[in-house]
Order: sequence, then C-alpha cells, then structure tokens
Amino acid sequence: EMPKFAMYHRVELHELPKTPEGFCQFYFPKRPNWVMGWLQKSFINLDQQAMQPRNASAGAVLDVSFVSLRTGDPLCISMTGEQGGFITIKTDDIEVAGELVQDLCTYLGVVELESTANFPEEMDKFKQVLMKVDEYNAVRLKLT
Repeated sequence: EMPKFAMYHRVELHELPKTPEGFCQFYFPKRPNWVMGWLQKSFINLDQQAMQPRNASAGAVLDVSFVSLRTGDPLCISMTGEQGGFITIKTDDIEVAGELVQDLCTYLGVVELESTANFPEEMDKFKQVLMKVDEYNAVRLKLT
C-alpha cells in the first residue's frame, strides 16, 4: 500500500522554495517516537536520521521538511518536548494541514485536539470572496 503522503519528497530546510506562512499548532500528549512512527508510515524515504532537528537550540525533538511533487509547495513538521509537546505543521494549504492532523490523530487514536491555526493566504482569498458577495448584494439591492 502506498503511503498517504507519498507525493511529498523530503528535503533539507535550505532546499525549500520558500518558508510557508501558514501553520497549524497543537499540543500533542504522545512521545515523539509515536509521531516518528506515523511519519515513517505516511511518507516515503524517511529514517530516524532524516527527522532529527537541525536546530537543537529551538527545543525541537523532531524536524522534517518536504516539497509537494504535485504543486512544489513546501511543508514543514516539527515537534518540541520529549514526553509530548507542541507539533507545528507549516504549510500554506489549509486542506493539507487538515489532512495531516486528521491522519495523525486517526493513526494514534486521538479523538479530540485543540489547535491554533493561521493561514494568511487563505484568509486573503476569503476576504476577496466576501467583498464580491458585498458587491453582488449592492447590485441586487439597486435592481429591486
């Protein structure tokens, strides 16, 4: 069976085309080796060495970067804390972040999770849609 996120190729941080602005962050009560097990099941060509943090001073116990083979978009996943800690998923695609969180929780049997998310590009698109709706409503009111 093909891993769910097989279309993501692991790269070094300096090889990313850009650093994603969007992120999802949450406290995860499981040890990092459980999360590493999920990563190895869900992505291809990952070993323990590839997931080791490159910047130990940031407190990360897990740090890995990918590029989508479909879109070229970057994806970064990191975790702090030895006995559970914060996981940060950096991507500009809110759907990808949602799929990753859902797959991780399903794999590890987590049924409830509180998270913080910020996707500036998605919010800009949403604001543009709302402005169009306002314009259409204004035109509609003038016609009635």
